[in-house]
Amino acid sequence: MDGRPAATGLLIQSGHVAGVYSIGVVEEFRRRGIGKAMSWEVLRAGREAGCQVGVLQSSEMGSPLYEKMGFETTVTYHHFEPAN
Repeated sequence: MDGRPAATGLLIQSGHVAGVYSIGVVEEFRRRGIGKAMSWEVLRAGREAGCQVGVLQSSEMGSPLYEKMGFETTVTYHHFEPAN
């Protein structure tokens, strides 16, 4: 925004599957639809490359966005760390 990077996204293609990865928006630019637009752009690039399916992993913060975009949760991962 205003000449500064506001978001990032990454497409990883495997066969006909488009993996949407590393979607991130700079904090000051969040809640403006930029993450959604970036996600759609990655999926568009995947379709253009011949992908027929889109998949992703999401943080808790991103889950509501992807559900609104029509994605469904199929697997839930839990991250554990040592207590100390």
